[in-house]
Order: sequence, then structure tokens, then C-alpha cells
Amino acid sequence: MDGEGFVIYRFPEPENAECFLKAFDGEWITPEERKKGTWRSKNVRVLVGRDVDLQG
Repeated sequence: MDGEGFVIYRFPEPENAECFLKAFDGEWITPEERKKGTWRSKNVRVLVGRDVDLQG
């Protein structure tokens, strides 16, 4: 979405995935959501800018 990419990790055991999700604030995505390509992250990237005076 908007040029952003996401990394999808797969785990053989749900318990390992749960530990990863908690440690890195991850999100579950089902195979169906992945195939459809409609999944969107709950995290919103906020761009923060500064006014810079390059003349002085």
C-alpha cells in the first residue's frame, strides 16, 4: 500500500508464531487474506517533517 512492503514470516508451530507476534507487535494474516491481496496493516505510518531554513 502506498509503496510500503511487509515481510511475512511463517512458523510450523502456532506457539512460536504467537511469541513472535508478541515480541514484535506482529499481526496474524490468513492464507486467504494473503492470496486475495486485500490485507492491510493496522499500523499506520505517520510522516513527520520539519521546516528547514536552508538560506540562513
